[in-house]
Amino acid sequence: MAKCRINDTFRLEGAVLDKLSLKDGQIFIDIGSYVGTWSVWASKQVGSDGKVVAVEPDPINFKMLLINIKKLKNIIPVNVALWSENTTLNLFMSTYPTMHSLTKNYKRSYIKVKCLTLDSLIKSLNLSEVDALKIDVEGAELEVLKGAKETLKKLKWILVEIHNEKLRKKVSTLLKNESFILYRINHRHVIGLRK
Repeated sequence: MAKCRINDTFRLEGAVLDKLSLKDGQIFIDIGSYVGTWSVWASKQVGSDGKVVAVEPDPINFKMLLINIKKLKNIIPVNVALWSENTTLNLFMSTYPTMHSLTKNYKRSYIKVKCLTLDSLIKSLNLSEVDALKIDVEGAELEVLKGAKETLKKLKWILVEIHNEKLRKKVSTLLKNESFILYRINHRHVIGLRK
């Protein structure tokens, strides 16, 4: 299995980075981590005293993630999907490995995946708080946030990638109700900063 070139993948979202920051010792959750692009970046930012949780449901992507993070001891890889409740759902497989989705049926194959709420995942990992998170889950963003009620109260910032305008409005309303100031960085990315 060939190693994914992290820098090539990350260039697509690199313009967002200057708006975000992490400090040594902080905790970052990478939801929809794919092969670890954001996780590797965050690992360097939070240092050896910090932690990164890389959440990726697809087993093939997860294997690539493990290869890319094997030397980074501050990353905790987790092979589950996040959702609004603890359950099992179909993960619909796209022809593009970055676009597998719990909500978009591509009329191809699917696999069953274990789903957890973000709140229950954080509790199971014994993390007292989370400083920031990134969500890139191909249409399941609102469901992930519904399962993160406790987590959202403590975040300093959140980055959400959304492709659908209707969904963007719902996500924005939820985050505003949780006291985030929102910034639309480009046609896909919304950043929420704590007031």
